[in-house]
Amino acid sequence: DNAWKPVFDADSDRRTDAGLKFEALTTDADNPNMVYLFFSTDDLDKGMEMVGSDKLKQKMQEGGVKGEPTLNVWVLPDTGA
Repeated sequence: DNAWKPVFDADSDRRTDAGLKFEALTTDADNPNMVYLFFSTDDLDKGMEMVGSDKLKQKMQEGGVKGEPTLNVWVLPDTGA
């Protein structure tokens, strides 16, 4: 069920304001209901504030998302390129 997607799409301005740039969406091969969203940012604190906000929880609930968001942070190494 992709009921969450229109709610996600409609919330793009808030993500942009938080400095989050949408990069990719994927699902788990064994569980297509498990969705992974990837973002990049130049302001980790601002992005994390948005991800931890009550407003995001409200939006997730509106979209029928079950569970809490899980946040993983990766840092890309400087390759000199």
